[in-house]
Amino acid sequence: MTAVDSGHLVYPTGLITSSGATAWDNSLHHTIDASGEKAAWVFEAQSTDAIIGAAATTRTVAATGLIKWSIQGVNLANGEPDGTVKGGGSPCSIDDVSMSSSSTGYQVTFDNSYTPSARELLALVLETGASWSGGDVDLITFNGMFKIFQFPYGTGQIGGSWSTDQVYGSYAVQHSGDRWYPIAGTAPVDGIAGNIAIDGTPQYGGLKFELPFPATLHAIISNCDADQPFDWELYSSGNPGSPLATLKSTVDPDLRADTGGSTRVDCFATQSLSADTVYRLIIKCSTTDINLYYAPVHSQPAKEAFGIPYAKRTNWHACRDNGAGGWDDSTDALRLPAIALVLSQVDDGAGGGGGGGGMRIVGRGGLVT
Repeated sequence: MTAVDSGHLVYPTGLITSSGATAWDNSLHHTIDASGEKAAWVFEAQSTDAIIGAAATTRTVAATGLIKWSIQGVNLANGEPDGTVKGGGSPCSIDDVSMSSSSTGYQVTFDNSYTPSARELLALVLETGASWSGGDVDLITFNGMFKIFQFPYGTGQIGGSWSTDQVYGSYAVQHSGDRWYPIAGTAPVDGIAGNIAIDGTPQYGGLKFELPFPATLHAIISNCDADQPFDWELYSSGNPGSPLATLKSTVDPDLRADTGGSTRVDCFATQSLSADTVYRLIIKCSTTDINLYYAPVHSQPAKEAFGIPYAKRTNWHACRDNGAGGWDDSTDALRLPAIALVLSQVDDGAGGGGGGGGMRIVGRGGLVT
């Protein structure tokens, strides 16, 4: 096992945005409110495992719409979905999905699967279904850190013409084995972000996580509104109040640009992290609210789409104290807090020589073997 001089890696980056005072700015959207309108996300297949389903999130639904979902090819001449559903006589699609609720994540299973080739160019397309009789469905496209992506990208068709945009999509595709491989610029969120108000009840809140490799922790990137002093604490097996280390004490909320943003980077003396060990990165505050933002997800496997290690998914989520001297791991089990780790000295698992077969960056900054 060799500690690689890797430089600093942000892990994972999918939970951090740079927009506004909320973790997700859902001001942009694709609207389907007339017959023939479509919304799509163009991407490269991250696996040759069969695509069996997909997910998307609504912003507002003014009127229920029956929506067809499908996996299509892409016209290389213009970058638009080509209108041909993959799978031939066994189309990878599902028709007339009723989308009726605002701020809701929808997950569907296609009538037939489709097995892509490696890095095949595809489009997940949502459009008015065969039984469409009216509706008004807005699909979220987030305007945040990944706003400037040129690829992958979202596109919408209104009046017969496609119009691409550089936004962070709420779309995702599901592969066989319930795998959600990371695709840059997407996130299968289950509704709009919320926040944990750390204000004394609870007094402790943050991230429970487990790494599949040893590493050195240098800093924390978080998305939170901090109007009061707080501490960053690291826990292993200890209960609230008995940290493994206090990484940074009495963080001064006055040392910030303004109240219009909520992303911050807190540095401290380096801390070694072991592989296969459950840790908690905790904000400790006993007075006025500190709002730590989180993204809700559809399921435990869907966390993989954020770059979180698949094998560690059940130990990667928001957490808080239970008010009785222990931890509450059930309330936030499907909530991913807006916290990323700045790591170095990642052990590549290659043996004495290091190098081959080491970690690599994928998706939005996840590391996989």
